[in-house]
Amino acid sequence: MNNVLTFPDRARAREEASLWLARLDGDLLSADEALQLRQWLAADSRHREALLQLLSVFSSSAILAGLPPTLVAPPDNGQYAMRQTRRGRAAALALSLSLACVAIIGWIGTPGASDPVVPAPAIASVAATTVYTTVVGEQRSWPLTDDSTLTLNTDSHVELVFDTRQRTVRLLQGEAYFAVAEDPTRPFVVFAGNGMVRAVGTEFSVRLAGDAVDVTVTEGEVAVATEPASSDVATLEQQRPAQLASREIRLRQGETVRYVRAIEPPAPLTPTEIARKLSWQQGFLVFEGQTLAEATAEIERYTDKRIVVAGEVASLRIGGYFKAGDIDATLRALESNFPVRVAREDDTLILLSARTDDTVPAM
Repeated sequence: MNNVLTFPDRARAREEASLWLARLDGDLLSADEALQLRQWLAADSRHREALLQLLSVFSSSAILAGLPPTLVAPPDNGQYAMRQTRRGRAAALALSLSLACVAIIGWIGTPGASDPVVPAPAIASVAATTVYTTVVGEQRSWPLTDDSTLTLNTDSHVELVFDTRQRTVRLLQGEAYFAVAEDPTRPFVVFAGNGMVRAVGTEFSVRLAGDAVDVTVTEGEVAVATEPASSDVATLEQQRPAQLASREIRLRQGETVRYVRAIEPPAPLTPTEIARKLSWQQGFLVFEGQTLAEATAEIERYTDKRIVVAGEVASLRIGGYFKAGDIDATLRALESNFPVRVAREDDTLILLSARTDDTVPAM
């Protein structure tokens, strides 16, 4: 199996896509130009993605207006899934533009009488982008087309591009758990933050929090790599496999790692610790000695409300099981079991402070 880890050189793809967009916005392509465009699209899935993005910006141009309505109708093949969320309308618009671009690419790929035919395997390597999202407080799972399973935690957003060479996932927000179906011919690669995680058949979670990314493996093994601060993407892609492999960190079952730019040393986890980290999949938050400030930061992920911890109570260590997303029950439990006072300042702000007496509030 090829161990080369490649980072998407989107800048180069966008530059080439802009040249094709200019040609598409002019006169009709000749047979040779249409063949060149199809070959360029088939050469790398990033080419198609770059063209999709540019077409979404220039969606009102003559490129779309000059096409018959049947060419921009969404294809009915079940490959385009979009969750309606609070970002739903914007996401739906982006999807409709993507479908329009799919139709354009399909139109370009339809050979005419004098238009040479691109071999079918090359055309088949061009894959669509599928988007999955969850709203605040929601957890949801989806079966993927390769028999893998994707599970998203609260307020998460991923994009998938599966082609004949690689299964690519971009974690743009939140946290995801992957149960990956084994396919040695198509590595399963997750891009998150400043790095990537590669697997073949395994189960692992990836969480993006600001610039930091946490990876935890529950089954099998993954390779984690980050882009060195002294190297750009194009340079990294051109390096020999042995050089790039030397930068990988192998993460095995029961281990976790964090990276921003550099990768921290892997840390082992006990089965109990793993169960706590992944308890969100069962709809619970589990704390075992975390400070109230740390617990509150986690609880806040599951609500639209802002929670502020005031004073020395922030260092209070707590434990217990809490229902993810049920903010009222969580606050009642904190107030009943710990010396914590809960004050609702308004509809969006909750203040936690130390109680001045040992009286347990009436429920």
